[in-house]
Amino acid sequence: MHITAYAITKPADIISLLQKLQSNDILFIDEIHRIKSNLEEILYIAMEDFRIDIIMPDGTNLDIPVNPFTLIGATTKPEQLSTPLKNRFVYSFHLSDYNLEEKQAILHYHLQATAITYDPSLLVLIANKIDTTPRNIKNFCIKIRDYMIAHNQKILNKSVREECSQWIDTDD
Repeated sequence: MHITAYAITKPADIISLLQKLQSNDILFIDEIHRIKSNLEEILYIAMEDFRIDIIMPDGTNLDIPVNPFTLIGATTKPEQLSTPLKNRFVYSFHLSDYNLEEKQAILHYHLQATAITYDPSLLVLIANKIDTTPRNIKNFCIKIRDYMIAHNQKILNKSVREECSQWIDTDD
C-alpha cells in the first residue's frame, strides 16, 4: 500500500491503513517527514508490537492487533524526521542521483511518451543540463511538447531547443 504522509491527517486515517494491511504487506509512506507527531506515536507501537493502542475519550484503553507489516518511509528531507521515528528504522538508505546515461534513458522515455520526435544528438546535451528528478524531466518534456505544438514544430532540433529554452525561460 502506498500513501503520502500529508494525506494522513488524523489517527483514524493511520488506524484504517494499518487495519487494511494483510500479513507481511508493505506500507510505503512517501514524504514521511511530513507525518504529524501524534500519528507517529500510533505507528511506533504498530511497527514494534503489531498492535494499535488507543486511549478512548472515556479513558478506556483499546488494544487492536494488526497484521505484521513492513514500513518503508521515503523522504528528501531526512533532517526533518523526528529522532524517535528515525530510531525505529533498522535500515536507512540514501539513493544516489541518476548518472548521465540514466538521465538520457529517462529523457528518451518521456520524449517518446509525449510524442516528440527529436534529433538524437540533443539527448546528451539536454541530459547534461537537466535536473535528476524524473518528474522534473517529465514536466520539462511536457513543456517542450507544448512549445512545439504552439509553434507548429515537428522535430526537436538544436534551433527549436534554443527557441524553446527561451520560451520556457530556462537557461543552458
